[in-house]
Amino acid sequence: MFRTVFLILISWSFFGCADVVNNQPQLLYYNEPNFTPLFIKNKAGIKFKINHTIRDFSFVNQDSVTITQEIVEQKIHVANFIFTSCGSICPTMTRNMKIVSDSMENDPDIMFLSYSVTPWIDKPSVLKKFEVNDKISNPNWQFLTGAKSEIYSLARKSYFAEADLGFFKR
Repeated sequence: MFRTVFLILISWSFFGCADVVNNQPQLLYYNEPNFTPLFIKNKAGIKFKINHTIRDFSFVNQDSVTITQEIVEQKIHVANFIFTSCGSICPTMTRNMKIVSDSMENDPDIMFLSYSVTPWIDKPSVLKKFEVNDKISNPNWQFLTGAKSEIYSLARKSYFAEADLGFFKR
C-alpha cells in the first residue's frame, strides 16, 4: 500500500516541537535519515553541525514553469509527496497543508513543495486542476512533476523518504 511520507513539515516543528531557549523558539534541524532532531542554539554553529541540504533539482510546476532548488534557498520550506489520484492520505495531507499555507500565504520566506510520486500521470495540467479543485491560491505553493527517477532520488537522498516510496512500481 502506498505510504506517503511527510518530510520536513517545518510548520509542526516550528510551532509544536520547538525547543525554547531564553523564550526564543528554535527550529529543529535534521541531518540524518534517523530523524534525530538537532536544536542549535547558536546560529553560527549551524554551518558546522548541519551538513545536510536539499540537493539541486529541476522540475516543472502546475503552470509548466521550471522550478529549481534556488526557489527554496534561504527559506523555510514544507515539502510533501502526493499523487492526484490518491484517495486515502493525500486529500487529508493536502487539506492540512492548505490550512498552514493559507495562514502563511503572504510570507515570501515560506515555500510549499508538493512532489508527485506518479509523474507519468500527474502532468502540469493535472496538477493545475488539482490546485484549482482544492482552492489553493498561495503563489508560494508549487506542485511539481518530472522524471520519476529524479523525484524518487530526491525523495530518498534529500528528504530521507523510505526506500519503497510509492504504490506504483513503474
